[in-house]
Amino acid sequence: MDHVSLPGGLNPRFRGNAGPGPQNLKGLDQFVQAYANVHGQDDWAKIGALAQIVQEGLAHVAAAQGQVNQRYVTAAQTLVNSANADLNLLCGAPFQANRTTDLIALRANTPLVQRTVRLNVYYLAPIGANPVVGPVDQVINQHIMNANQLACYQRARITFQRVNAVARVARQTAGGGSILLPAVTAVPLNQRGKFADGGMGGQRLVEYLNASGAGANTADVVYLDDYETAQNDVQGRAYRTNDMTLAPNRPIVTVTLNPPVGGAGTYPTTLARELGHAITGCPAHIQDGNNLMSGGNIRNGTNNLSDGQIAWFRNNPSAQ
Repeated sequence: MDHVSLPGGLNPRFRGNAGPGPQNLKGLDQFVQAYANVHGQDDWAKIGALAQIVQEGLAHVAAAQGQVNQRYVTAAQTLVNSANADLNLLCGAPFQANRTTDLIALRANTPLVQRTVRLNVYYLAPIGANPVVGPVDQVINQHIMNANQLACYQRARITFQRVNAVARVARQTAGGGSILLPAVTAVPLNQRGKFADGGMGGQRLVEYLNASGAGANTADVVYLDDYETAQNDVQGRAYRTNDMTLAPNRPIVTVTLNPPVGGAGTYPTTLARELGHAITGCPAHIQDGNNLMSGGNIRNGTNNLSDGQIAWFRNNPSAQ
């Protein structure tokens, strides 16, 4: 609504039709409505919609610079501030530096500053085993290359880089606890040597990695032969630093080399996707099959990331 001053002290209000631009806020309505549409959905969807409000709101403010009528600038900036406040709540304190700068650059399609996520690489083995890790390293290198070649990560200017060229073999905690299920009578025969990711195995892996001495602002990538779980679709599992139960020091991704019988082969992008969960701390799956972070049952191989997701991926302690 707007108003006009007429002789005699009359100030009738009317609905303007000036169209989008610095002269009014109509151009922002669609982005606010888009956020309302996804408000009850997953965090990935909300992050994407909020980021678009920030982008378009800041563009509105920038377009108004030098204009005679700047009456809507304050309202647009207030909207941007509100969207940023919600983004801060969703993303958390470690994920705020340079986010707005990145969103402005993404909207303008200008190059982003390069970020690198350094990966400490491990291979799980039973106590006493001395595995040959060369073939495993070849698989890991291919999966890292796959991630770096994804168009979404190239647009995000994020590169994943190994810290150790040869995978470090992880077998047991400092206290002697086997990370894999041991070959003892208490463990069913068909589960021995497998990784109980949601049970004792996960706890011991986090304990081992927390004591590993790996550098700060890195992420841990752990490959293994088999998960203990009977679910056929489990190919990877992320352990997030915002998990107060296990409390890992760094983001952790585990990936199986051998999906269960009846399940799909390990996707070439499993590592790339699980790294997204790990470095952001977001466990959700977006309901968009075109998105890298959608569930495996609906993904179609397009592997997009919204500008909001890219800004979230880039602005975390692991992306330096």
